[in-house]
Amino acid sequence: MAVNETAISLDEFNSDEWLNTLTHFAGLLLAIGAVPVLITLAALYGDAREVASFSVFGAAMIFTYLSSSLYHYVEPGVLKRRLRQLDHLAIYLLIAGTYTPFMIVGLGGPWGWSLFGVLWGLTLFGTVAKLKLGHRYELVSTLTYVIMGWIGLVAIVPLIEHLPLPSLVLVLAGGVSYTIGAVFYALEKLRFNHAIWHVFCLGGSVLQFTAVFFLLGR
Repeated sequence: MAVNETAISLDEFNSDEWLNTLTHFAGLLLAIGAVPVLITLAALYGDAREVASFSVFGAAMIFTYLSSSLYHYVEPGVLKRRLRQLDHLAIYLLIAGTYTPFMIVGLGGPWGWSLFGVLWGLTLFGTVAKLKLGHRYELVSTLTYVIMGWIGLVAIVPLIEHLPLPSLVLVLAGGVSYTIGAVFYALEKLRFNHAIWHVFCLGGSVLQFTAVFFLLGR
């Protein structure tokens, strides 16, 4: 009986991890296809700020989906533990990278550059803390993700004034998608909760990628 239960447990683990891998590998392929187009459009129709900030955003997105796909793909062991750490660090980069075009191109000025500095400062703090403390840092890291994700609300008035309406609506919708996904991530007893979270992350990325597109020519 114990052997059968173990076999079932391993089968469930493998099917879960395959879904986790496939969902974010799809995100990786989409990012690899879409990011060069966005940067090329920025080079043709934008300025240096757009090229630089869009490149940071695109690189962060590709790195995040690559590290997640690799982490979920490999078998349990030392490498998987290392990749899990990398996967978690990538979340900081994705949040800060996503905000970068909105802070530099969309907002600019004291508000934009101040929030840009705060976000990348928190990214540095989170990265160092995660490397030093590992899994003992889970609660603090989760809180840091949430704070970083919604820190733009402190500048909601200037964002409303400066961002194109489509960008504003899409970036907020993306934030909601990520947040709903985080709820499923927390429901550990729900089968395929992690894959569901990945789907909402994909939705958030698509929405916010489109929001960045509407910053072209600002």
